[in-house]
Amino acid sequence: MLGEVLTTWWLLHRARASSRRPPQWFQHRQEATLRRLLVHAYRNVPLYRRLYDEAGFRPEMFRTLADLTRIPPLTKAALQAARSGEAVARGMDRTTCTVASTSGSTGMPMQIVLGPFERCWNRAVAWRILFEHGFRWTDRTLEIRMRHHRV
Repeated sequence: MLGEVLTTWWLLHRARASSRRPPQWFQHRQEATLRRLLVHAYRNVPLYRRLYDEAGFRPEMFRTLADLTRIPPLTKAALQAARSGEAVARGMDRTTCTVASTSGSTGMPMQIVLGPFERCWNRAVAWRILFEHGFRWTDRTLEIRMRHHRV
């Protein structure tokens, strides 16, 4: 638990510090991060490899944000049709994961597997939004959480 708290704080600190960067820095960072993510997804997530192969897409085809239209979209239908474990990266220790469910407002709830880092990332994003809108540590809040359960 302490590890997740420290990771969340570190992510929040990085996110708040980056808000003072020039727009060109963000574009360069977005392109580099997306490039690494596409390669990782292709190499480690069977669902992405299958979808990319079917669409004739290779991660090396992505160079700049202008290439976004070349990336095949991941649809809700493809996620729902995926075999068990096909949408989870190889090497992920499923015992450290939790499952979050969507509300199902479009008809059928979806199950989303979150690893420890993803839980921290979601928390940091939520805190950053609060801080960017004037939240202070001393403010009182009410938090409503999704119910998670182990995989």
